[in-house]
Amino acid sequence: MYPDSPYPGYTWSMNHHMGIVNSHSLYHTLYAAALHAASADPSADINNYLIANNLLTANVRTDSGQPDAWRDYQQILSELGLIFSTKRVKRITPTPLGLAYLDGSIGFSQIMTLQAFRY
Repeated sequence: MYPDSPYPGYTWSMNHHMGIVNSHSLYHTLYAAALHAASADPSADINNYLIANNLLTANVRTDSGQPDAWRDYQQILSELGLIFSTKRVKRITPTPLGLAYLDGSIGFSQIMTLQAFRY
């Protein structure tokens, strides 16, 4: 269905926001979300984590001049069922599947298999 990924180690073309995802970037994006979910400004803290750890590009917004990678990529976590959609649950909240991925009970391959079954 998708062409081969042009990036070594990356396995799944996700959507127009994420492009390509691998286990490392997916895990750490979810980890950043869970780690900073209860902070006073979770978006800023998540952005700082993602940028400081070279997980995603800063995606500096032209309107604000501020980096906002989280805004651009957070939907990947909800699309994979790893967090509840922030349209439904305002606070960033990992799902049971997301928690299982964070603690290693379920792996990247299983997450991708579940997504394929959803399609």
